[in-house]
Amino acid sequence: MRDLIRSIYGGETSLGKMEGQTLLPKEIIISDDASTDDTTKIAMELSEEYPDIRYRRNAVNSGTSITCNEAIRIASSTFITRMDADDMREPWSFQEMFKLQLLHPHSMIYDDVMIFVNGKLKGKPWKMPEYYFWDLLKFNTIHAGIMFPRQAWIDCGGYPEEFRNGRDDWAINIALGAAGYCGVHLPRPGYLYRREQQNRSIRNGNQQDKFAAQIRNHFEGIYSGRLTMPGCCGGRNRNGGDKSPQSLSAEQKMIGAEGMTLVSYQGENMGTTAFFGPTTGAAYRFSARDRVKNVDNRDLHHSKGRGLLDVYEYGKSVFQIYAPPEPVVPPEQQIQEALQKIEEENLSAAAPAEEPVVSGSGTPIYAGVIKGIGATSVVKLLAAGITTWEQFYHSPNEQIFSILGVSISRIEEMKRELTSGA
Repeated sequence: MRDLIRSIYGGETSLGKMEGQTLLPKEIIISDDASTDDTTKIAMELSEEYPDIRYRRNAVNSGTSITCNEAIRIASSTFITRMDADDMREPWSFQEMFKLQLLHPHSMIYDDVMIFVNGKLKGKPWKMPEYYFWDLLKFNTIHAGIMFPRQAWIDCGGYPEEFRNGRDDWAINIALGAAGYCGVHLPRPGYLYRREQQNRSIRNGNQQDKFAAQIRNHFEGIYSGRLTMPGCCGGRNRNGGDKSPQSLSAEQKMIGAEGMTLVSYQGENMGTTAFFGPTTGAAYRFSARDRVKNVDNRDLHHSKGRGLLDVYEYGKSVFQIYAPPEPVVPPEQQIQEALQKIEEENLSAAAPAEEPVVSGSGTPIYAGVIKGIGATSVVKLLAAGITTWEQFYHSPNEQIFSILGVSISRIEEMKRELTSGA
């Protein structure tokens, strides 16, 4: 890890002294996947030395894809580039990649690779091929250290989290292409790849068949031909023609032209899975944590049973039309509504009709009979057990004062009104 940071800020590395990047990053996030070595200690030392370094750590080992997603989730930068802790970069590489990124903002940028072993560069540059999405489906043609807009990470659903044990770089490259973020190649070896001890690419290469099957399963919509890619991701042949086997029709480009409908994913897959609209070719990404999305109405059903609402798994529909839950009334509002209902019922019972007040009778108290006794006062009197005008008249003035809060002289005036038949 120290080699990596020194290749960015400058300093002594296992390849000798490096000058540091000609364009420094806004921030560096060290994302620790619950390591058991001295990673935490080194990361804390580096973050003290360089204030732009932030350190985060998984509570449990979760795999590279999840670890990358968690780091990007807390990032504040507009553009992202990933580096593995064992590797380094040539001093010019960030700046040159960033220049290309600005020229191609809706793309991801990748360069070539130099391998180093035991402090020495080894062999010739490892040249990456020019970008061609359909070759990318056969095998991974791009290394992990790409640069891309943070928005691209959002649009493609991030690193597919089921690739926790390898080939997360292959998966994100396909996911970005499927979301329309095609690759732009910088034909210079800026990424310095360490191949010693762990022998990473060889180890993963031995499981190529397993990873290929996993890739095909995750991107089943693409491999089955249900997704049509834009020509920019197809590459060009020597005659300048588009090599992509398909191109977007006008109908497919106009997502939402006939309206959108909210649908809810019913599956339990915690990782993000892409489902492709059979009519528009749009990629809809769902997970158990991100269930509700707008879907083009033309992709809901299909004559060949390929619409999202036509998909079943274990006899259960994978998608349903989204029905918003009933609003939850806060307890405070429930109490207020109950008190209001009781008050209305008491007022209704206390005011049977506009009958004249007869002195000394058992006529119930109701509002509007004498000045100062409104609906609020009636409720207070009823709550205190004074339910008739006769009870009101014979109640001590002090008791009435404690209930209504009016002066003793005003209470006496009220009682005189009752005895006078007013």
